Amino acid sequence: MSRRTMRLLTLTATFVLLGWPIMHAEDQITAKKSSYPPIPENVTSFGAAICGDALYVYGGHAGEAHSYSDRE
Repeated sequence: MSRRTMRLLTLTATFVLLGWPIMHAEDQITAKKSSYPPIPENVTSFGAAICGDALYVYGGHAGEAHSYSDRE
């Protein structure tokens, strides 16, 4: 039986899109206020993407943060 290896990649980046406003420190306070209910439990290791006017959040892990090291 062959051994199967899974490699996962997470990319964190900041993108400045032409025509999109740049968020400043004072805007971040406003961005925290939301009409959406809070997430019921802590979520780590999720990803997100903006496409048009929509925000897509995917994946995630409930609980403590984890890593994908093969040395642990």
